[in-house]
Amino acid sequence: MVPGRLGTETARRRQFSSCDYCRKSRIACDASQLQRNQETTSGSPDAGSSSSRVQCTNCSKRSLTCTYEWIRDRGNRDVAAVGDANRPRTRQLSRRSATGRSRTAANRTHVANSPEPSEEIQYDEAEPGTTAETDDHAQIIPSSELSQQTEARVLHDHLWTVFSLIFEPVLTLWTGPDCSPYVVPDHMSNLTMLQLAVSLDWANCTCRTDNHVPHRHGWHCPRGDRAVQLALISAVHSFSFRWLPLVTDTAGDGQQLLRLGEHLWTNAKSRIMSVFDKLSYQTALALYLFGLTPIPKGASVDVENAHSAGEVSIDMALRQIHRLRVKRRDIRFSGTGLSIGRSGGETPINHSPVNEDFIHAENMMYWAGVVFDTSSAMTRGCPSILCSGVFGFEEEPVFRLMKARVQLFHESTESWRQNGFVPTSHATLYVVHRASTWKAYVWKIIGALREAINHGYGEAVITRLKTLIAEALDRFDRTFKPLLAACEKHILFFSKDARLCYYLLQLHYYMGLLLLCSLAVTTERTDIVPMFDAVRRESVHTIFSTISFGLSCQVALSQDESQRSRKRFSLINLDPYPHHILASLQLATYVLLDYLKRDEITQDAFDNFCRIVFDALDEIPQCIQSVQRVKKLLYETLSAGGHHLDTGSDALREPATSILSTSGGQQHQQVNRSDRQTNNETMTSEESSDVIMASNQLASTFTNIDEAGLSCLAETLFARPAVVLSTRS
Repeated sequence: MVPGRLGTETARRRQFSSCDYCRKSRIACDASQLQRNQETTSGSPDAGSSSSRVQCTNCSKRSLTCTYEWIRDRGNRDVAAVGDANRPRTRQLSRRSATGRSRTAANRTHVANSPEPSEEIQYDEAEPGTTAETDDHAQIIPSSELSQQTEARVLHDHLWTVFSLIFEPVLTLWTGPDCSPYVVPDHMSNLTMLQLAVSLDWANCTCRTDNHVPHRHGWHCPRGDRAVQLALISAVHSFSFRWLPLVTDTAGDGQQLLRLGEHLWTNAKSRIMSVFDKLSYQTALALYLFGLTPIPKGASVDVENAHSAGEVSIDMALRQIHRLRVKRRDIRFSGTGLSIGRSGGETPINHSPVNEDFIHAENMMYWAGVVFDTSSAMTRGCPSILCSGVFGFEEEPVFRLMKARVQLFHESTESWRQNGFVPTSHATLYVVHRASTWKAYVWKIIGALREAINHGYGEAVITRLKTLIAEALDRFDRTFKPLLAACEKHILFFSKDARLCYYLLQLHYYMGLLLLCSLAVTTERTDIVPMFDAVRRESVHTIFSTISFGLSCQVALSQDESQRSRKRFSLINLDPYPHHILASLQLATYVLLDYLKRDEITQDAFDNFCRIVFDALDEIPQCIQSVQRVKKLLYETLSAGGHHLDTGSDALREPATSILSTSGGQQHQQVNRSDRQTNNETMTSEESSDVIMASNQLASTFTNIDEAGLSCLAETLFARPAVVLSTRS
């Protein structure tokens, strides 16, 4: 045989050059190229033997051994196929195989010599002569593996769909033009947070557009880092798990769902920890989503340590947003090392030239970070990371813009307050979003007050914050409360987004006020809240009214408006921030106990409030550990009080333990829940076919969910930016 000629043993061996790992991962393998380089350098024919075969780059990075078991198995199947076929057919297939091998070898040579990174998806290397058409036993992927991949794809689709239907629209509306104090162009107003993060990373990436930027040790591409993309996907999967029974007709066995929830959370934690040091907007979003992810009920981890992991993730997300926004790269050092912001210590890092949309996109992401930072500081009682704390926050540009935009809104809507108006869904969203902007400012002041009290600042600081609180509450009462009262009269006529955003605004704003009142009571400084008794009583009443509205208001998840019979769920069930509900119920319950002790409310009113509390707790997805803990705590607190409670009406109930109780545990008590059950029973056959695979096969898909998601999103979300932010093509 002549070495190197088509059809020879040497050429055939080089054709099947991918190792087992690269073939299974479907990434380019450079073992053949490295082998030829070694043969050329050594000049020895023994250099290409199996005993001296070199390691490919991918296996070397992962400390794996290059194996080629699939080639041996393929050869055995080829021999069997040739022995069973007649000779003329074999010669014909051999000619086809030689032609196919030459084409595949040419494709591999192109991939090996390409300047693109080595981890590119390559085409399958199966020969035409070994396809299912000519040999039924020559399958590239076993049927069991195909089944697992299909199940993983379906599970990813469900988790991604519920994320895009519940959480992403709310987050997009809050960062949109009506809520953000920054100017947002019309063509960018509908960008989702995922699209925004990917577009910004594409604009920040210089690895494929600037040949002068050297690839330093530890360098990574911010727009195409596989580990970052998998971390973001796993964070979305874990975050959306609580709503999985809402989009599937068959939720499966409870224990297997517990295992799935535990796996998704643990897997997301592992992937998030591996990308802490990779600076990108996708990393920041993945960190934030994991920080918001409730700990699943089945997670066999220490709750306090797991809670700390979520808090650290949010802090890291905010720090990454800050570092990405600050373009200056000066010297930074700490006990762990020194960073001088230069490439190789010689030349400054070059940035891709950007257009005006890049400034708008960064402002949108920064505003989202301000919302995250303000919420985190107020609810956790920790100092702000992205913004200033007690001193100087009111002078920051973003908060000055917030006050200016609210003042303009007040002036432009004066006729609505004076003459009245008939609100529409669009007008309601406009009012709610501007009120949400001011709610963020109120939360910022409350967070600063908590920080000042925790750090023991002097009376002058407390007095200044007390004045800011009084002014902020007065602004909300004069500007937004009359408009929200008008919207409330027509709330049932509005769209799902309008009702959900109205519900979230009312709950979050008055939860903040109730937290402020609780802080005033514990520090014995009720003077810091103007008209303390009236504010606390109004906050408790509004919280219970809002939760009652959330229980009774039923909305559909499906985007197909042509279907009349669709699943419908309460706003409590779809609330993307369940811990705000839990905190509101706890704060309000303690106030009710105080009112009952002082005979400020009657026993039947107290029983009615208790019924609302446990109805809401039953409506929140039960796969969250905090739900079970709060339910048990409130049950014990109310039972230990020695009060006469209407237990016959199930005002107090033992905590539910079923993970599948995500649609409310007391449907027989309310007519609207019976209606929802009727609607669920009249689902169309098309919806019934959209289910999770059999529960006994669920465990086999655990390791494939993220990979299945990446294979889907590589052609959509990660393939190209939703908006071009760089001037380079």
